[in-house]
Amino acid sequence: MQIKKNNRQDGAIKLIVSLDKVECHNYYQKTLDKIKQNFSQKGFRKGTVPQKLIEKNASSQLLLEYEENALRAIVSKSFQQEKIIPVLRPEIKIIKSAPGEIFECEIEVVPYPKVKAGQYKNLKLKREEVQVSKQEIDKALEFLKQSRASFRTVSRPAKQNDQLEISFDAFLNNKKVTAGSSSYYPLRLGKSRLHPEFEKQLYGMRPAEEKNFRIKFSQNWPQEVFQGKTINFKIKIKSVAETILPDLDDKFAKSLGHFDNMVSLKKSLEEGLLKERQNEKNKKFQENLLQKIITNSEIKIPDILIKKEAERLMKNFSEGLEIQKIDFNEYLKRTKTTIKDLEESLRKQAEKRLQGAFLLNEIAKAENLFPQEQEIEENINEQLKEIKNHQKNPEDIDLEKLRSYTFEYLTNQKVVNWLIKNNICV
Repeated sequence: MQIKKNNRQDGAIKLIVSLDKVECHNYYQKTLDKIKQNFSQKGFRKGTVPQKLIEKNASSQLLLEYEENALRAIVSKSFQQEKIIPVLRPEIKIIKSAPGEIFECEIEVVPYPKVKAGQYKNLKLKREEVQVSKQEIDKALEFLKQSRASFRTVSRPAKQNDQLEISFDAFLNNKKVTAGSSSYYPLRLGKSRLHPEFEKQLYGMRPAEEKNFRIKFSQNWPQEVFQGKTINFKIKIKSVAETILPDLDDKFAKSLGHFDNMVSLKKSLEEGLLKERQNEKNKKFQENLLQKIITNSEIKIPDILIKKEAERLMKNFSEGLEIQKIDFNEYLKRTKTTIKDLEESLRKQAEKRLQGAFLLNEIAKAENLFPQEQEIEENINEQLKEIKNHQKNPEDIDLEKLRSYTFEYLTNQKVVNWLIKNNICV
């Protein structure tokens, strides 16, 4: 077997692999023997059909299985000989093939990056204390209070905190702007996301009252159709309802669930806020710890891997915008971002993610932190239960991918926990 190796600039490796005539003959003979065992031909028992008849009547099958058998051996042997550990599924193309005579193929493979982990134990990192202030608890109580508000329809003029239902039409140069019109729009007066001048016009209006006014919009207003334009509006108040807020007392606390009084409610809020804040700090601490270890290490990620990961991140980003019903180009305009800026940002993010992933894997190998089979099975079963609970069919799940994801997730979790335990927090 002869191999011509070419290291590409993007980090991939191209191998041209050729078999000599003896090797070709051996693979061909193995293929022929296998087919012969089950080949049926009138006048012959299975396994006794002459070679020439098989070659004549099963030429397509012979060629296909000859190439499959040759490739199966060639790919693994080539990687062993060149000391390549593939990261992605290799791309294989047959260049020349004649059963028993010639076989040559091209293999493009992305190798496992060169990773040399630096110091990852006994590092001194700062860890901030987590606290929750009285003001934060009061803010959480106010949110709960507002969420339990009730409303009573009134005929008086609208004022702060009233719940309104309105309809409005927008006109530019006497032409209706559909994007700026609505036949039904609910809002809390003083807490809406409407233009401040628009909301200002609503104060003092009564149910069924109508009003016309105009607003000059700034150049950076989110809706492009309004940017820098003077828009005429016609609005009508459909209803006005005053907001009735509950008192923050023991009765209110009991209405929320398993609370005896306001003391137990406040304690629960404090514990919840502390846990949330602690999770945020832990995540930040883990990021800082991993970044410090990356800085101490030597990690060379192939450019092709970074490119593929960046493309995956871009796909996820675009799909996220679609779910939120945000036009991609509109997003770029709103955020004053160019496609080039976004691609560069995602590329940096991709490189950072890959560095972290490969580094964690190296530490897992060095410290033997891989999950046991029982852990993997238990986690997979929990995930399948969740899938059933969401009324999805577990049979539609690719179990091989799920196992691979679970193994990687549990490994990373073990490594991160081990790193936190084996580094000094000050």
